[in-house]
Amino acid sequence: MKEENKHQGGTIMNHEHLIAPLTYNLVEEFEKYAGEENRLALIWKSGNGDSKEITYKELMLLANQAANVFTQSGLKQGDVVLIMVPRLIEAYVTYIGALKAGLVVIPSSEMLRAKDIDYRLVHSEAKAIVAYEPYISQFEEVENMSGLNQFVIGQGSNAWVSLTSEMTKASTDFDAVKTKKL
Repeated sequence: MKEENKHQGGTIMNHEHLIAPLTYNLVEEFEKYAGEENRLALIWKSGNGDSKEITYKELMLLANQAANVFTQSGLKQGDVVLIMVPRLIEAYVTYIGALKAGLVVIPSSEMLRAKDIDYRLVHSEAKAIVAYEPYISQFEEVENMSGLNQFVIGQGSNAWVSLTSEMTKASTDFDAVKTKKL
């Protein structure tokens, strides 16, 4: 017999619906809504009143482009990527694109210092970094940067490849990597 509990509203909930299947990619939850042309996914507002909106469809197309850039740069399922991007729409595009490509994401605060970043890079065996352009100077004193793919949201410079620019050249089609629970 299936175990069932009452939800607060009196609806019966089957716990089996809460357990992820053996093969599952979290991105499937977002893609459910991408077919609805105008369904809003995110509304971003700045402290000074600026506002941006993005639909699920737009979000998934951009995430697909990010996933394509990541995989075309040599990143493979299971590779770790450290992401230091504030809560902008671009951050969600980056996270979803990385997850769709099967990458392991380490969200990182822009308040981290070089030694903190170094620690995370070394202990996670990260293969890539994605940073927001105003924060790339924080990586200047990081010791363990060699061999890492370095992406920047904004203008690329030196070793930093502009994820923003590369995405404009990438396909909007990407089949999510099949991931499975451990």
